[in-house]
Amino acid sequence: MKIGKQKTLGIEFTPEKIADYISKLTIGNEYSGEFVLDPSTGSGVFMRRILNYIVRNFHLSPTYVIENILFGV
Repeated sequence: MKIGKQKTLGIEFTPEKIADYISKLTIGNEYSGEFVLDPSTGSGVFMRRILNYIVRNFHLSPTYVIENILFGV
């Protein structure tokens, strides 16, 4: 889909750098086991970046994070 058409339809894609920044602000340096809900998953950039952030910083397996922590609509 061309960018002009995306704008006409109201489609926006969040750059990964921004999703990384928001992931860090949301989760922070202390993860205490709460789940993460993305109520508007779209392309999945937030889910992917939060998955990477939790796996990298809290040493949980990707499978565990996907099955128990991340929820998208």
